[in-house]
Formats: sequence, C-alpha cells, structure tokens
Amino acid sequence: MAIYHFKGKDDILETLVANFLDEYRQLLQTAKDGTHNEGADQMIDRLQSRYAGFAMDNLEVVRIMFVESLKKTNGTPPIFKVAEEIVNAGGGRESDTDKRFVAEFFSGVIPLFAYLCFHGQWCGYFKIDKQEFDKLFLAHIAESHGSYHKNREEND
Repeated sequence: MAIYHFKGKDDILETLVANFLDEYRQLLQTAKDGTHNEGADQMIDRLQSRYAGFAMDNLEVVRIMFVESLKKTNGTPPIFKVAEEIVNAGGGRESDTDKRFVAEFFSGVIPLFAYLCFHGQWCGYFKIDKQEFDKLFLAHIAESHGSYHKNREEND
C-alpha cells in the first residue's frame, strides 16, 4: 500500500481522481472491444458484469467526485474527466466528439453517478425494494443511453 503525503484537500482530491481514472482506464481497456461493438442490446449485461463491481468498490470516490464537481471552482470538475475517459476509450470519428461528450455525460455519467450516490436513500425514502429499483434503473439506462449507442452503431 502506498503512503501519501498531501499539502491540502486539493492534492487529496487530485490523487483520488487520478487513482480512480487509472483503474477505470484499465477497465475500459479490458472491455474496449465490447464497449460499443456488443450493441446497445447488451448494455444491462455490460453494466452488471463489467462495471457494477468497480462502481460499488469506488462508491465513496464517486460521491466525492460528484460533490466536488458541483462546487464552483476554477478547476476542472472531476466528473468531466470520467466523461473524457469514456469518449477517448470509445474511439470513433473526430467530427462527432462534441456530440459524444454531451451524450456520454448527460445520458450516461450523470445518471450513473446519481444512481450510485442516491440508490440507498432512494429505496428507503420511496420504500422500494433495491432489486426492483436496480431493475427499473437499468431498464431506463438501457432505453435512454442505449438509444444513443444504438444510433451510434447504426451510423458507424
């Protein structure tokens, strides 16, 4: 285990984000062949088999990145860096980079981060079974974000 010495909160955040992104980059590289090529139809399976464990293992870092991204600062919101990794890993044409950033960020990253941050509280407040909530959320993501991937596949 590495021992870190930090000058302040910003250095801690930078290290947390860098470590998260390194691990996430490795996950994306491992799944690169299937990220878009498997099709939107398998989105739920990919989320459950490839990304759920990583997300839950890093839940507190996700929460920190989400909260820190909401703060008005001069720095880059950490959550933007996650979107950048997704877009960079997906490859594709240079001409559609802006479209991909918007689609990945607003239909993928934000809903997934919000789900991770609020799923426990949501289930308690709205008195819904966690498995049922997960099922509903995954169906929504497959429909909304999946349609973006399906359209992208058809246009590639």
